[in-house]
Amino acid sequence: MKKLNPNARLLFVACSVIILVLLLSPSCTQKGTDNVVTSISLTKMNVLYVGVDNPVVVAVSGYNSDEIEVSVLDEAAKITVTGEKGQYILNPKRPGTLTMVVKAKGVVMQEAMFRVKAMPDPVAMVAGKKGGKIEKDVLLEQKEISVVMENFDFDLKFTIQSFTFSTTNKKGYYRSLPVQGSVFSQELLNLFKNIKSGERFNIEDIKVIGPDGGIRDLPSIVFEII
Repeated sequence: MKKLNPNARLLFVACSVIILVLLLSPSCTQKGTDNVVTSISLTKMNVLYVGVDNPVVVAVSGYNSDEIEVSVLDEAAKITVTGEKGQYILNPKRPGTLTMVVKAKGVVMQEAMFRVKAMPDPVAMVAGKKGGKIEKDVLLEQKEISVVMENFDFDLKFTIQSFTFSTTNKKGYYRSLPVQGSVFSQELLNLFKNIKSGERFNIEDIKVIGPDGGIRDLPSIVFEII
């Protein structure tokens, strides 16, 4: 068998990579004339999330934005589609998959399938910490518990409905205090003042309300005073 020279082997590898990329492309089918290019871009993530406004930009070469129509093929997806001029908002109501259909002047140009996932849980924090060791002076400066979305592009608003503070001192005395909302009450601040170095406290039973109105239970966070 005749061996390929180095340049031929390099060309063969490059062509193979291009073919593989085309085969694995997330775009499903493209219809219409051969020289029409349709672009669907999720501007935040590579998936859609339930209960939030997922922005999508759509363009079809050779057509004005007001000639483009976007719809969802899957009726079971229970998704709301709003927007115009190439910029749309998709708000799914449950996880699964959906197929977006792009038409230009009534002709289907492309169908693309996307995954729909539930929003991840936020993370509860005090003084920017998810637990561990905390200086007493730092703790006494805090006014409330916060929740953040880690490694998530959407700026979502979660509101703390309630949580419970609990601690056991070195003498074995246990104290538990339920708190409504996120703000540390004066009674809770007084408990902070009495915690000694080396003692631990828990913030547990954390309930938050998401942008979709649903209530979520977050894991407890444990701190040790240093």
